[in-house]
Amino acid sequence: MERGFGVRSGVNKQSWEESDFPILCETCLGENPYVRMLKSPAAKECKICARPFTNFRWKAGPKGRYKNTEVCQTCAKLKNVCQTCLLDLTYHLPVEVRDKFLGEKKIALPTQEANRNFLMDQVNKNIDNLALPYQELENNKVLEELARNRAKPYYKRNLPQICSFFVKGTCNRGEECPYRHELPSEDGNLSSQNTIDRYHGRNDPVANKILGNVYENQRVKPPADTTISTLFIRDLPADITEEDLIGIFKSFGDVDHVKILPGGKSGLISFAERSSCENAIKDLYGKLVIKSQAVQVMWARPEKAPEVTEAPKDSSLLIPHHVPSLIQASVSKNPLIKPPSLPPPDADMSMVNQNKFIENIANIGNATYYPSMDPNSLGGMRTDKTRYVGK
Repeated sequence: MERGFGVRSGVNKQSWEESDFPILCETCLGENPYVRMLKSPAAKECKICARPFTNFRWKAGPKGRYKNTEVCQTCAKLKNVCQTCLLDLTYHLPVEVRDKFLGEKKIALPTQEANRNFLMDQVNKNIDNLALPYQELENNKVLEELARNRAKPYYKRNLPQICSFFVKGTCNRGEECPYRHELPSEDGNLSSQNTIDRYHGRNDPVANKILGNVYENQRVKPPADTTISTLFIRDLPADITEEDLIGIFKSFGDVDHVKILPGGKSGLISFAERSSCENAIKDLYGKLVIKSQAVQVMWARPEKAPEVTEAPKDSSLLIPHHVPSLIQASVSKNPLIKPPSLPPPDADMSMVNQNKFIENIANIGNATYYPSMDPNSLGGMRTDKTRYVGK
């Protein structure tokens, strides 16, 4: 008869994870469609929750290195990440970049072991039916612009590590060396990352680089013109009103003016102070959702002043004032001829060409007029039923 030791051992074993296939992205899986995996039940400890889980090991492509799973499937499902590279499965972005657009809705695991184990036990009971906040980001247009390798997997990420002996100049294996014979890149900070920080979305050098590019290249950076205190919003719902927009943005400061542009899909919001505008775009960029529809917020561009074209200083290049009168006189002689349109003043048009143009206009009225040019007589009969004969 078993005592309490067996029951206690069984309870601990219930938290061990057993799976038949890992949760991987297409890049980590490799380019070989006939990949072979080594399955080892309870052979490794999860680096996040410290629980045993089924470990998988495979070679990612014919020229790739051997890879294995680093976290359990429960932790991977909570963050919607790959078990190996810990990148988002939808956009292939670091967790820190993805969670930035979730704000306070992101899932954060407790730091204490007892609280973390309690949460994992509750999650394991209903992990498949758990409503996660990452499903709301499936149609986020900002993340779609930042998404990487969605069209084609980036298999270069599976290449072996750089040979440290080759960097020192002492590797004597040659082509038989399983590591890459390349010099490391200048940006060495990208290689200094760990699994725990990448999973929790903190101090990730790859995420910092992506967010830095967003701040510099996208529309988050405030314009140099300090007089601009207007935001441009697009992808608005069809039934949105100006009062609804005022209610959303009034928490950041006094709103001077709100205007929905023709079409109803975009609008402008002007604040009384520049600081209110900066706080609004900092908190709402990529996060604003109005009536279950993602809305983009960006800085409004200043309206360009119309360009004023100066008249040429050389008066000889201008068409004389008597040209319109010549056109009118020549047209009055022959009403069937349409007056030609004057060409615009051109700096390349010489005075000789100007005079020829004026002479051609003046000679329009001296052209020979033929009876066949009369549109009332073409193929018609006279009232006396005799065919028309010219004079």
